[in-house]
Amino acid sequence: GNTTTLRSVGVKLKGAAGSYRDFDDRPGLTLSFNKFKKGQRWNGMEKVHLNNLVQDESYLSEWLGTQIFRRAGYPAALAGHVRLWINDRDMGIYVLREGFDRTFLKREFGDSDGHLYDRGEAGDVDTELEMDVGDDPEERSDLIGLAIASVQPDPATRWPQISQRADLDRLLTFMALERLCGHWDGYSQAVNNYRIYFPKKAKALFLPHGMDQLFQDPGAGLFDESPGLVTSAVMENDSWRK
Repeated sequence: GNTTTLRSVGVKLKGAAGSYRDFDDRPGLTLSFNKFKKGQRWNGMEKVHLNNLVQDESYLSEWLGTQIFRRAGYPAALAGHVRLWINDRDMGIYVLREGFDRTFLKREFGDSDGHLYDRGEAGDVDTELEMDVGDDPEERSDLIGLAIASVQPDPATRWPQISQRADLDRLLTFMALERLCGHWDGYSQAVNNYRIYFPKKAKALFLPHGMDQLFQDPGAGLFDESPGLVTSAVMENDSWRK
């Protein structure tokens, strides 16, 4: 029976080609609580996403993927189920997922002083990724350094440079979990649906995102070729692959 009313909240239609729906249909939404009112939070969060589940008939994929990553000790945004009303329209069940914001970073990494990049409409780490968190949007030496390391022609140079910039143990865990969950639309298999975070005092790691279509192909290969610059370089190293 408790009610919390927040005003001046940013509401944005979200979703890519497969999940995007118009407002009068079953829209996916991003709610930004501090967009117009600085410091406004909901349950400590600056931003949440309401996923419309139009590509997940089970309604469980995003939640289950989050549970698997987190139980493996890997950072992943919290997710749960909600019932949504828009004005007088009962929209039914949605997945509510926290946004990748400073609150998330502080909880998972102890601070939010680094650079968080979003794939957005770009592509791999060698493109103009959007900077979601960072004090200087023009300072991208961390991202550029990882991109350059991943395309070094000599493996003897490439692999040490990658391990200097990326948290190798977590990178291998990330790749294994994406494969085991059948996340065909993530970074390892599609260079899509990912974030990458460069902590100020630690090495980079990828963050899972867009896990609404997991476990769709039981026959998917665990060691299929990876299109991502970073993950393809990993798969070419026999010890890392093992």
